[in-house]
Amino acid sequence: MAKVFDASSSAVINALAPYLSERIPQATAENLNEVSKIILSSADLQNQFLNVLVNRICRVVITSRLYENPLRSFKLGTEKYGDIVEEIFVNIANAHEYDPLIAESEVYKREIPDVGAVFHKMNSRLFYKTTIQQEDLAKAFVSESGMRSLIAKIVDALYSGANYDEFLSMKNILSVSKEGFAYIKTEAPSDATAKNILTNIRSASNLLEFMSDEYNAVGVKNFTPKANQVLMIRADVDAIIDVNALAAVFNLDKAEFQTRKIMVDNFGEGNDDVYAILCDDEFLQVVNNLDKFTEQYNAQGDYWNYFWHVWRTYAASPFSNVIAFTSGTIVAATGVTITTANGTYPKGTNLQMTATIAPTTATAKGVRWTLEGAEADTYISATGMVHLGKGQTTNLTIKATVISKPTLVATKVWNPSTGALSSGT
Repeated sequence: MAKVFDASSSAVINALAPYLSERIPQATAENLNEVSKIILSSADLQNQFLNVLVNRICRVVITSRLYENPLRSFKLGTEKYGDIVEEIFVNIANAHEYDPLIAESEVYKREIPDVGAVFHKMNSRLFYKTTIQQEDLAKAFVSESGMRSLIAKIVDALYSGANYDEFLSMKNILSVSKEGFAYIKTEAPSDATAKNILTNIRSASNLLEFMSDEYNAVGVKNFTPKANQVLMIRADVDAIIDVNALAAVFNLDKAEFQTRKIMVDNFGEGNDDVYAILCDDEFLQVVNNLDKFTEQYNAQGDYWNYFWHVWRTYAASPFSNVIAFTSGTIVAATGVTITTANGTYPKGTNLQMTATIAPTTATAKGVRWTLEGAEADTYISATGMVHLGKGQTTNLTIKATVISKPTLVATKVWNPSTGALSSGT
């Protein structure tokens, strides 16, 4: 939330006085003209004043006019070192039948945890630029409200532009990752269908509290308590739904629910018929890699250029539960193939598997990767990277199962003796 304070010219000058020349007296509304002449009389003092103004005040958002990113609550914070963020998910452990007869031979056998990891690389490096003329600074001292206008000019031009672009980038994540969503088809939102929409949201919210592999892009067993659920909803649809009734879905009063509901104008390209998305609060993986203010004075032109560098990592978690509500047509998957070429692969090889869903227009294309016959150090990641273990002795079956239609399965078989990888039956 924006921090608001007295941005009158005299208040700003006095706030910055400890960081400036001792020649600047205590400013008041009455002697503002005298103080401004002192500052404007020296190019060095002007530069110092503007630099301190930007560094001491503009870094702290001080005007309520600042545009804020509606999806900012998803942001994970700042990562100053490196440009890759690793996300790790540990799947639930498997159950075993108790049998004391085999305990003696199996007690020391290893059971490698099913750990999934994905790496999100920094993918946005932008900067924003604004120019302040010497005349702009002079005008700021004309009245008690002049400094507020100057500060707004600097802040709005840089921060608001960056925050708006960040919002668009986060909506773009929703477009890019939409094939991994679970979908619920409903009638088009209207006053007449509002009650049915509310029922569907309530049902989905309840289901997410139970362990399931149906609601995330890679089919891991996961659940999302109501306290961790976030509802993103289109503004026009929010207007026709009773907010108190919607809050009751999450067992919250209206005030508490507002922090878990995010209104958006739309859900990005390709999501025209999506009117709401219910997801885990860790679904969007957005990290601040760099926020840096720099400035440069052009003596020939007698103006200051200010630069706001904004570097971000934008990604979506394939392990987080996401349900999209749509009034559009849901195209069902009809087939799946593993497109990795057949060939010979020795033990110890890492091999990336890729699943292709038919038809290409299928709405949901999430795939669950599993192995049959895995031994020793053979394993597969949630995103299809298989490690062909050196200790594997029997044939290994690699399976890709369509999450939205589990009867659709594609297989590859790897023979550890020959290294041959072939299509399964």
